[in-house]
Amino acid sequence: VFIGNNEYLIGGLETGTRSELNNHKLSVHIAHNPSRLRLIVLSFHALLGDLQNQKDFDVFHTEKVNVESFKPYLNVSIDGEVGPVKTPLNYEIIPNAIKVIVPKK
Repeated sequence: VFIGNNEYLIGGLETGTRSELNNHKLSVHIAHNPSRLRLIVLSFHALLGDLQNQKDFDVFHTEKVNVESFKPYLNVSIDGEVGPVKTPLNYEIIPNAIKVIVPKK
């Protein structure tokens, strides 16, 4: 499961990029029953622009998502750092929750 802020593009060399940063949606990508080999194969399908046609891969966009597990903790990557996080995992977009100040050009 991958959950990211805003819609991520998954096709060709643009895979992993975002067309905009303020669409107020989470991008949820789910590889069902992934093995290491299958994740490698899915990566190639992403580069070929064919990932959305794979039966064992889903993508959807939402404002809120909850991830439940039988395990009390799941290893989660947050800003590149992996560590255990107590389940369930709850993600939600809160539009305009922070103010960003950009210097004048």
